[in-house]
Amino acid sequence: MINPTLDVGDVFKRTFDSWKAMAWPVTGLTAVMVLPFALLNLFLRPSTGELSNPDEAANFAVQMVLFLGLLLVQVIVQQFYIAAVCKAVVDVQDGRLTATLPQLLESVRANLVGELFATVILMGLGIGFGVLLCIVPGVYLAVIWAVAVPVVVLERMSAMDGLKRSRALVGESWPQVLVVLLLLFILNIALCDAGPLASLVNMPLSAIATTQMYLALTGAAGAPAQPAAEP
Repeated sequence: MINPTLDVGDVFKRTFDSWKAMAWPVTGLTAVMVLPFALLNLFLRPSTGELSNPDEAANFAVQMVLFLGLLLVQVIVQQFYIAAVCKAVVDVQDGRLTATLPQLLESVRANLVGELFATVILMGLGIGFGVLLCIVPGVYLAVIWAVAVPVVVLERMSAMDGLKRSRALVGESWPQVLVVLLLLFILNIALCDAGPLASLVNMPLSAIATTQMYLALTGAAGAPAQPAAEP
C-alpha cells in the first residue's frame, strides 16, 4: 500500500494552486451549499436573555433545538460539498473536467449515495462522542478519518471500509495530517471577523486540502488520477 510521508508545505501549495485554478466555480458552489447555512446560523444563534423567566427559557430551548438541528444538517451538507469539490479536483487534474458550477452541482447529485451518507453519520457520531469524552479521542478520530470522504467517493468503498482505508492511509503520517487540520482550524479562527463570508474562503480550502492530503497519501499528487471503477 502506498503511504508516503505527507509533506505539509506541498499539500498547501497544491491546495492554493487548485483553488486558484477553480476559484470561480468552487466559490459559486460554496455560495449555494454552504453560505446559506452560515447566514442562518447567524440569525438562529440562541440568545440566553433572562433564563429565569419561563417564557424566555422556553424560547431559548426552541432556539437551541433549531440551532442544533440546522448545525447537524449543515455538517452533512458540508461533507457532500467536500465530496463534490474532491471529485472536481481529481477530474481537473486528470484532464476530464473543466470545472463549472453546473458540473460541480451535478457532482453533488451524483455523490448523494448511501455509503457517503453513512460515512458522514459515522464520522460525526465518532468524532462528536470522542470530543465529549475527553477531546483527545475526538481529535484522534478526526485525524485518522481525515481522508475518509475522498476514499469513499473516489474508490467507491463502503462506509466502514472507507474509514478503515483512511486510517491505513494516514498511518505514520498522522502528525503531518494533524498539522494540516490545525492550520486549517487556525485559518478558520483568523477569518471569524469576516462573519458568514469567511465560508467562501475556508470551506473551499478545507475541501481542497482534504483532497490533496488523500492524493499525497496515495502517491497520486501531481499525477493523473485513475478513473473510478464502475459500481
